[in-house]
Amino acid sequence: MRKTLLSEAISRFPLAQLCLTCVLLFGIALNPLAQSGPVFVQHPDVTVSCEEPVPSLPDCEATSAGCPGPVTITSFESETGSLENHCSLTPSKLGNSVGWAFWLSLENMPVERWKFDGAAYLEKYEDGTAHLWGTIVNYMNSSYKFEVSLWFSNRRDWSEWSSLGRGYRNESGLAGQNYLDWDYYELIGEFSTITGVGALEGNYLNVAPYPTSMFYGFQSGVGANNKNANPGFGGSFCYTGMVLGEHCGAGIGRISVDTNCDNGNDGCASTTYTKICKAVDTCGNVAFHSQTVNVVDNVAPVANNYEAIIEVECGLHYENFISATDNCSDVIITYTDQMVVTGCDGQILRTYKISDACGNFINATQTINLVGDALPIFVVFPQDTQINCSQISELNNAPIQWTGPCHNIVLSHYDVTVEGNCPGNYTLVRTYTLTDECGNTATRDWVVNVQDNTAPVLQGVPANIAINCG
Repeated sequence: MRKTLLSEAISRFPLAQLCLTCVLLFGIALNPLAQSGPVFVQHPDVTVSCEEPVPSLPDCEATSAGCPGPVTITSFESETGSLENHCSLTPSKLGNSVGWAFWLSLENMPVERWKFDGAAYLEKYEDGTAHLWGTIVNYMNSSYKFEVSLWFSNRRDWSEWSSLGRGYRNESGLAGQNYLDWDYYELIGEFSTITGVGALEGNYLNVAPYPTSMFYGFQSGVGANNKNANPGFGGSFCYTGMVLGEHCGAGIGRISVDTNCDNGNDGCASTTYTKICKAVDTCGNVAFHSQTVNVVDNVAPVANNYEAIIEVECGLHYENFISATDNCSDVIITYTDQMVVTGCDGQILRTYKISDACGNFINATQTINLVGDALPIFVVFPQDTQINCSQISELNNAPIQWTGPCHNIVLSHYDVTVEGNCPGNYTLVRTYTLTDECGNTATRDWVVNVQDNTAPVLQGVPANIAINCG
């Protein structure tokens, strides 16, 4: 599902048609005469066990045969294997309006709205970096597409972000207090690319943070897309580049997406460290290259010494009687029970699954012999009470719950009535008994005082009349 960034990509930009604003904004000096771009010295990716020290990646090296002078190389690293959230992306909508994921105002394009062509993702990493990638397509012309790969860093919460004198976007007025819980990122424009594909092959957009002061960043959380109250991601960027033969000056692009995120791989020692390098030669040709160190945990946990056959009192067998250790990751122990012998002295064959957080696991078995002399227990029982004699039928709805160690339990009751001073006044003692299949019992009395406190009602009394005394 993940796509690795740029094994080797080269872009060429003619200087003659670029405006000074673009050169200043993106810091690129370009030469239209160069015929080839930088070529990286290839270093193989490295794989190590989680028990080994993580080696440093070698410095990136590149040469440029077509341009004299040095090649400038910059790089950044992200622990892309330490995944905090993996998020699927969809365009955000404001009310009943047409949703869009990217807003790009470009010459010769039918509309500014762009949606995703297929799946698109945002991954957030525990080191505070993030990566958004996918393909976007113009709403009105499906042949116009860009591949997008945007990198972010320096994640901060609101307290950290606002302490830098920065704010948040809320043009739609939907943020409420949610901004207090958002994550805020800075766009790494130098390593982010928007590259034309299909009918836009050979076209490109260079991106940079907007505003350059980073007063606003890219915000992530409920309502952060600035369109609705869904979990989302959004922000703005500046761009220049070449589209359909036209060089665009500095334009402002927007991202507004809904996010549907899964949790990452907490506790798993397997991870990947990715180093992304950018090379620029003196002619302005640009190439990207990535290197990785893969840290692998493929060793299952080991069960510590345990007894293969144990004796446990009925009702106390609902726990683990085994422990384990793992070379690198957290251990998770679950089990399934098979009742081999039923009855008062039952026997359980238990199968444990001992896993680590990376999914490596072993199975272990244990025989548990049950001792069945524990009594059943009332868990919920009604308090003694007083009722009117007309409510006697409601006693059958008394809330009673019970539990027992191992065996089938039957609830029964009988009543004893103690007469009062009239037929409607008496005391009812209801005795409940729990009986399991081994003959173990538990009893409890419920005392109910019944009162006749409703006065009789006359019936058939004639209405008042007036008569003459004579």
